[in-house]
Amino acid sequence: MKFNKYIGLVIILASFLTACDDFLDKAPLDQITEANYWSSAKDLEIYNNQFYPLLPGHRNGAWDAGVFSQDMNSDNMIPGSPNSTLAGTRTVPASGAGWSWGSIRSVNVFLENYSKAMSKDPWEIVAPFVGEAHFFKALLYFDKVKRFGDVPWFNRSLETDSPELFANRLSRDVVVDSMIVALDKAIDYLPAKGDEKPGRLNKDVALTYKARVCLYEGTWEKYHAGSVFGVTGANGQKYLTLAAEAAKTVIDGANYSLYTTSDTDKSYAELFAQMDYSSNPEVIMWKKFDQDAGLTHNVQRGICSYDNNDNPYNLSKELVDQYLCVDGDPIAVSDLYEGDTTIVQVFQGRDPRLKQMYWLPGQVNVEKDGVELSYFNEPELQNSASGYQLHKGAIPDYYQLFQGHVGVSPSITFRYAEVLLTYAEAKAELGEISQTIIDQTINLLRARAGMPNLVISNITVDPNWDFPALSPVINEIRRERRIELACEGFRFKDLQRWRAHLLIQGKRLKGAKFIWGESFPQTEDLLELGSNLFLDENNYIDLYQNALPSGFGFDEDRDYLSPIPSDEITISNGVLTQNPGWE
Repeated sequence: MKFNKYIGLVIILASFLTACDDFLDKAPLDQITEANYWSSAKDLEIYNNQFYPLLPGHRNGAWDAGVFSQDMNSDNMIPGSPNSTLAGTRTVPASGAGWSWGSIRSVNVFLENYSKAMSKDPWEIVAPFVGEAHFFKALLYFDKVKRFGDVPWFNRSLETDSPELFANRLSRDVVVDSMIVALDKAIDYLPAKGDEKPGRLNKDVALTYKARVCLYEGTWEKYHAGSVFGVTGANGQKYLTLAAEAAKTVIDGANYSLYTTSDTDKSYAELFAQMDYSSNPEVIMWKKFDQDAGLTHNVQRGICSYDNNDNPYNLSKELVDQYLCVDGDPIAVSDLYEGDTTIVQVFQGRDPRLKQMYWLPGQVNVEKDGVELSYFNEPELQNSASGYQLHKGAIPDYYQLFQGHVGVSPSITFRYAEVLLTYAEAKAELGEISQTIIDQTINLLRARAGMPNLVISNITVDPNWDFPALSPVINEIRRERRIELACEGFRFKDLQRWRAHLLIQGKRLKGAKFIWGESFPQTEDLLELGSNLFLDENNYIDLYQNALPSGFGFDEDRDYLSPIPSDEITISNGVLTQNPGWE
């Protein structure tokens, strides 16, 4: 098998699992402290392989749409059952729920022992693996901060009798500062792009992640100031500055550009429908799958909606309505908007990314036995409960669709578009945005899509802006982020950090307008009003009409963070306190 410099991280893990049976038989990785193990850089490399599956991407063996199903906890997608966080129906768990420290302990084991390998290999050989460990420690802690806010910071591997097990939580900004120290070490120690070992981290990955972390924390502090989740004495400026600096470093490195073709009606879709990203200029890191190695998924069956009558990958009307018309104006004011009586009508005269995001009636999903199967034209392919079925990431390959656990389409872990969006948003939040910066970021994304430039001095007022109290340029940067990164797992985190509960509370996500005889004429005999079809007073599909008659019950004084398991509070003898609203 060809092993290029961007080969997937999952493959590396597989080789580790198959080639190191003797090592695995000795003891769990986080219990290895024998001096004779930490004897070379190769030992460090093998040890760190356990952390690579933590990176985002399709999951080996899963029955889902992979990374493209990651917005089902937001207002972008409508799963069959309401998300419990948005619905406000979560309860305090007794244990688990993300309050676990095993992986962080494993990283600390590495950091306590890596220097032993320098008896054989010099620092320059060892350094990249030390950089990896610091990166993964920051990644693991970022998940904790997003879930719980304040958390303890562990600098060493703890045992069952370690007093630090009962340490109090530190303020989230103190933890984030420690994460930034770890990421700065990762940036220093990791190799430059092109010098890394196949499939492993490099400086640009760490810079991209630092920018992501700092943008999140900077906007969290800014928009949660004065609330129960605010950070006393902080306004986010420090982190926003760091986010902008990290993103700009990646931009100035000139290692990346947006992937594009000569056809703006295909460029965006084709970015996510490739089988090899080794030469893609936009992809900073990616995961490869391989059937021979037993590393497969079922992503294409999910996206192409074959043999799945309860397909959960429904896109919301709220997301669809965010796409501008091709004149650059929002649908509320553009003369080009034709309305939404039919799904075909919705897509006319709109941002070309809209057509590349959803399946269109009559669009060919796949050829089976010499017959082309088209979406909405065959009952077996009409499974979207909202009428808007996810197309992003689709590779209509017969083999991957009609058999289970054979999917090998790769997934992007980090891409350059996020870096551009981070830089633009951070500078706008700092009050330092300019037309030059917009041209270097937002307008590159719009150009790829064939859309008009965003001109700061001439932004059309949208009466339906999500954030009417904020400036037009921030609203449009946020719109661009939502559209460009849709269904890649960013949306709920954005709603969290922007304190955007007003977009959720008391609302039910809607689907397409449904008119008998026009909307889905080939499949209407399968639908029964009040049974598997629910409509609101304006005939929009209202999937949660019975499940959430009063809409989402998201509580802005509780639901931005998760509860700490009750057992953990009990055994801490009062040291740990519960998050706001969960007492």
